[in-house]
Amino acid sequence: MARKSRKTDSLYAVGQGKTEGVLIPNEVKPSFAGFHAGLYARLSLESELNRERNTIENQMALLQDFVSGRDDIEVVREYFDISKTGTNFDRPGFAEMMQDIRDGKINCVIVKDLSRLGRNYVDAGNYIERVFPFFHVRFIAVNDHYDSEREGSGLMVGLSNIFNEHYARDISRKIKSSNKSSWKKGECVAGCLAYGLMKDLKDKHRIVPDPEVAENVTRIFELFIEYKNYSKVARILTQEGIVCPKAYFTKKRTGEIPEGMNVSWIGTSVREILKNRYYIGDSVHGKTEKFPLRGKKREIRDQKEWMVVENTHEALVSRELFEQAQEVIAEIKHKHEHPQEPGIFSVSSMNLLKDHIFCADCGRKMYLKKQRRTRPQYYCSGNARYKPCCGEGHYVMLEEVENAVMKVIHAHIVIGLDKASMLRRLNRRQGSIRKFDWIGKEISRIHAELNKLKEHKQALYVDFSSDIIDLEQYREYLDHDKQMEKSLSDKLSDLAAYQKTYDRNHPVPQDWEKLFETYKNKRKLTKEIVEAFVDRVEVHKDKSLEIRLKYDDILKDTVEIAEKRGAEDGK
Repeated sequence: MARKSRKTDSLYAVGQGKTEGVLIPNEVKPSFAGFHAGLYARLSLESELNRERNTIENQMALLQDFVSGRDDIEVVREYFDISKTGTNFDRPGFAEMMQDIRDGKINCVIVKDLSRLGRNYVDAGNYIERVFPFFHVRFIAVNDHYDSEREGSGLMVGLSNIFNEHYARDISRKIKSSNKSSWKKGECVAGCLAYGLMKDLKDKHRIVPDPEVAENVTRIFELFIEYKNYSKVARILTQEGIVCPKAYFTKKRTGEIPEGMNVSWIGTSVREILKNRYYIGDSVHGKTEKFPLRGKKREIRDQKEWMVVENTHEALVSRELFEQAQEVIAEIKHKHEHPQEPGIFSVSSMNLLKDHIFCADCGRKMYLKKQRRTRPQYYCSGNARYKPCCGEGHYVMLEEVENAVMKVIHAHIVIGLDKASMLRRLNRRQGSIRKFDWIGKEISRIHAELNKLKEHKQALYVDFSSDIIDLEQYREYLDHDKQMEKSLSDKLSDLAAYQKTYDRNHPVPQDWEKLFETYKNKRKLTKEIVEAFVDRVEVHKDKSLEIRLKYDDILKDTVEIAEKRGAEDGK
């Protein structure tokens, strides 16, 4: 079958300033009649040994040698991905190459072997058998002696891709097995270690104290036992000029701390150090696990499934000191989860809007203050002496805020329940029921039209692949179908929303109405009501309030639907 010529206005090297690809110095001549090629190389893991061997450079050199002896291929650009797995195609260099294919800048892809393209046989096969042919792209795997221009290569590609995926899975299993074997022996196979620890320069599998900061770890445990407060320990370390772990590791890696980098300690860093068993000489493995079907992120496993190997290296703190710290951590956690009941007249018992009330001008939280012989008031934290940004006198009385919030909540409840009841009455009429059914039939008709469009797009692709229609016709028909699909989808969305207004069971969420019923007779604000209804309260300098409730959007929709239905039914 004769290959169609590809319509391109110009062919040129692109991607200036991007690290995933390398520009070819010479411009591609538009008059060149052969294939405009992109060379692609991939390296799964960049290690010191790989850098010494110039693995990426060697792949590119092999591909350049292959092209140099041919007069039907001209290299437009080189693409590469470093430290990217072949089990998926989420790679920046590969994505950029595909974009250049779509833009018509290259029509030939050359790789060292099939495994460089990918080790997932389904996805790799899809690119070779479907995607590349769709764009009329020639694909060549040099070492596998595969060229899509040659007949009879399909079976070999399938077998090679299956072998590559099996190889990747087998390697993964072997690495996990090897790691577990090393863990049981007390050997370290981690890429990086916690603050205060480092790998022995003479034996990379052995953990030793980091002489520069090991004493800081011991001091953190001692300070925590004394003050029983993460933030207090962090402040002391910062005041003593000790840089935080992130800044320390940056300096150790690059030789300096970048200008403007925050070197202060925070409480969470202190807490993580205090919980780390590596500081008592134990190694902990298998804390996280990757589940491909759930996404790319690693998930924390149950603590019972962790592998703990004791006494694998020199301890920085004694077990007694470590256990004391864990007891204090448990106490802090218990107090946080089970706070003591505050006194009836304490500020904490009055501060029902804590974390919900803010300054409308600077956005900072308002805090409750109660002095002798004065009524409680909410003050803007932005006018505090240590960091002023709001003018003095920015406050509002507690009583005024609570009354205003409760008034708004009660008004919402009354309006919401009234409109919900109105909608139920309207939707149970015979006319409304017939309208609901008619809309349902129209929705079914549109779904059928969308299914036909889907089948038509598949048929178009078959016609295009069989040379019944050319690329220009294919794109024209495809654009028309996309416009039709968008028009039908928009209409479907509108009908679904419209049908909702005629639902016999009314469109108001049941949990919303149930919540309103629960609190409709309440007249005094409580912490429970605040958590159920209040989203945010903003206080202006003139003491005016903006009150946003969690159900504002639902109430607004319900009121609009009820008013519209009432107008349609002559109510």
